[in-house]
Amino acid sequence: IVRATVMVIGGTLGLAVPGWLVLYAFGTPIFALVFGANWGPAGEVAVILAPLAAFQLCGNLITRLLIEIGRQEVRLIAYLILVASISINFSLAYYFQWGLFGTLTAISVASCIIIAVWIIASITICYTLNKS
Repeated sequence: IVRATVMVIGGTLGLAVPGWLVLYAFGTPIFALVFGANWGPAGEVAVILAPLAAFQLCGNLITRLLIEIGRQEVRLIAYLILVASISINFSLAYYFQWGLFGTLTAISVASCIIIAVWIIASITICYTLNKS
């Protein structure tokens, strides 16, 4: 089950990266075309948050695996670190007067890093417990 989960995560990220590249290149025109001219700027926000959405999806796949092996506390720790990171980012954004896009970018990057580390740590734990 660990190997299958890793393959699904790899496939998910493998599909997400090209999708993000298209969104990065054409996000504003796509949103303007699909939702109307007033929604064009939302494409910029989608570009910033799309990597976070892909990592969150992969993280949710790992959660089920952690439940199966009885290590849900790993997910709790990751979420507590994530909430602390978001709080720190909002505090920094307020203190330094960052704009919307700067704040969202900082939150997205920090969250992606935290979730990626959590996914790698979770997979390592699962492999270690699977071998013992």
